[in-house]
Order: sequence, then C-alpha cells, then structure tokens
Amino acid sequence: MTAQQPDIYIYKGQHYSYITEKDKRKATSFHPNSYGITPASICSNCSSGYFCEFEVINDKLVLQTLQINSKDNTYPAINGVLPLAPNDAPGYTGYHVYKDLQLPVAYTNSLIIGNGFLSKYYIHTGFQHAWAYRNVLELTFKEGQLMGQCDHSSLIEQLQHEKCQELLTYTENWINTRHPFRMGRGRSFFGFMKTPWWIKA
Repeated sequence: MTAQQPDIYIYKGQHYSYITEKDKRKATSFHPNSYGITPASICSNCSSGYFCEFEVINDKLVLQTLQINSKDNTYPAINGVLPLAPNDAPGYTGYHVYKDLQLPVAYTNSLIIGNGFLSKYYIHTGFQHAWAYRNVLELTFKEGQLMGQCDHSSLIEQLQHEKCQELLTYTENWINTRHPFRMGRGRSFFGFMKTPWWIKA
C-alpha cells in the first residue's frame, strides 16, 4: 500500500488531514454503500475508492465534498446532489465529485487531525503519523455534535524533538513490528508519561 489520500476536515476555517480514530469499530463516519454506491479503487493512493471533505459547522459535523469512483458506474443523488463527471470537475482527479452536499453526519467517536505537514517525516505507506504535523487536534463527537476539542500540538513538538533518533527515522523497528510507535521491550519515548490513546492507535 502506498501513502493514502486522507479525508479532510475543515475546523474553524483551517484544513486538517485525517490521522486516526479512537474506536476503529466506528472508524467510518460516512460510507457510500449507505447511498447505493459501491466504491472501487482506481489509484494505489486511495485504496478505498473514495475520499471526503468534512466541515464542522456550528459544532456539527457535515460532509461537504465526496470524490468517488463507483464499481458499477452508479452515481445516485446524495442529499439531492448529483456528481460532476471527472472531466467536468475542477482540478481533475479522475473521480466523480459531489460538491456542496451539506450532509449531516451522525458520528460518535474521537478523531485525530493535523495540519502543517513536515515532509521529512513522510512515509510511503498508509496514513501519515501524528508527529508528521505541526498542529494536531483531537475532536470528540457524539451523534455528529462536537463535544470537545484538545490541542496536542505541544506534545507533538516534544515528540518531534525526542532524543530517540530511531523514532524520527522510524524505519527498521516499525517494519519489523508493524507498530509505528513501539520502541522495543515495551519502552515508550514518552518515558514516565501516560501514552495517549492515539499513540497506540
């Protein structure tokens, strides 16, 4: 798997990339199958076959844009909106594009989002790690209502400056264990600090 296209979350006018979610059993805040579309991948950087742009408006989570490829070329209206064909959509991506959906999403979970990507921490597989961003937020929702926000940016800055060089290069240990935050023998680069859930995600 190559690096994946993350969903985008607009919060207080800023664009953030999806990083991870607390409860993976609830990891889908929106799925096109619920609207009669079976997505199919057309590019290795989007294995799901679709990606979304959400926005928090008046403390409610709303799906604004959906870019998708349908397995059987079926593209029904979603919330009264029909998609633009790939050649008609601005900034051609090869996907059909549903714009201005304004579809409320009844999402209950906590998610980690980030912006200010630092290319030196880029990995060419899956989603980028939390420490690859300057600004990292945790948003908690209940039935689509924003219940709380926590700014983890200072913790991320500490993480980025840890003396453990093996963390920053992330290579051999991550590949061997398939766990991007494990340091071996149960050690944590947070030392005596309690490891946040999203470090374990």
